[in-house]
Amino acid sequence: MPHSNHAHAESIEPSTLAADKPRLHAVVSPADSAPIDYEGALRQLGGDQELLQLVLSVMKKECPEHVELARQALLSGDAPGLARIAHRLRGMSLNVHAKRAAAACANLEQVARDGLPGDFFAAFLPMERELALAVSWAETRTARG
Repeated sequence: MPHSNHAHAESIEPSTLAADKPRLHAVVSPADSAPIDYEGALRQLGGDQELLQLVLSVMKKECPEHVELARQALLSGDAPGLARIAHRLRGMSLNVHAKRAAAACANLEQVARDGLPGDFFAAFLPMERELALAVSWAETRTARG
């Protein structure tokens, strides 16, 4: 089995990654922004703060459940299931403008669609990390009201 560079994707420049492995989406650098763009999400919802708080609450509840489902699909080698769950997680991330999480979800979704089981784990870890950061950020934001 050929050596995979996916485990080191975080240290590779997105342009290098894209040229090396075009099937992967470039993941936004952690230094680029907060895990969730609250103002962007608020604009998307027409400035309705109550609705955004509801969306964040749903995300906080459902995201960890879906990450666990993704983990189960990963461990069982269920590529179609993993792609579907990553797609749902990407949608949740986009709803709250969690750009890094959405990019990591899109990456896992594409890797799963490409059916490369050897790459699943390397794509899962950044997604799991970015979603955990987004959920943690949402917890502090909704706690403040």
